[in-house]
Amino acid sequence: MQLIISWDIVTEADLAYWHEDSKWVGGHMLPATDHCFWVRIRITDQRISPKVCELYYLRRREDGPGPLPQLEPEAWLELWPEEPIVLDNLDEARKAAQDAIHQYELGDFVWDGLTEQSFSPSRTEKVEEFVHQNLRSVAVVCKRSDELFEVRYFEYVQIWEPRPGLPHKLRDDEWDWIQVRSHILTLADNFGEARAIALEELEALAPSAHTDPIASRIAT
Repeated sequence: MQLIISWDIVTEADLAYWHEDSKWVGGHMLPATDHCFWVRIRITDQRISPKVCELYYLRRREDGPGPLPQLEPEAWLELWPEEPIVLDNLDEARKAAQDAIHQYELGDFVWDGLTEQSFSPSRTEKVEEFVHQNLRSVAVVCKRSDELFEVRYFEYVQIWEPRPGLPHKLRDDEWDWIQVRSHILTLADNFGEARAIALEELEALAPSAHTDPIASRIAT
């Protein structure tokens, strides 16, 4: 079976599942020079092109440098404008974010009218895992904090050991899981559609136990 993945950005808002370039997913975060103030560009709907974006801000609860928001979320606050800042595309959103950072660094940023709340980083929860018959390829369905379902694919491979001046060498004693096709993601509105596309793509992406000697060896 051949699977063809379109690289065109999805425009229909009613598709049950679709593909996204990973750089679009979730949005973007731009830091000020001191890394104590960030602007978050949140993409409001992954299925619409061009991307409609909303801006809000992050700042450290205390002055001075510290861990990044993703590493120490409890040390950060979200700041939401009373009037949402919504832009029609990512380019406009980036420009608005850079303008806000420039105002912050000049000391001209207006803090009035911002609602504070604890920073809540995006999280995913594993829902179900599907193992291919070759026993070394897996599809994992996750539920995200924005209520969408995401499908990730993994393959169990033997590690190549780099050797200076010599060809790479297989390490017989070390295997590990790697994510397959991480640059393009599969998203779905509900678990049923996520499950269906996960099984279809897993079959297309998985090495065949009949043609891959490593898969054949594991299967037996």
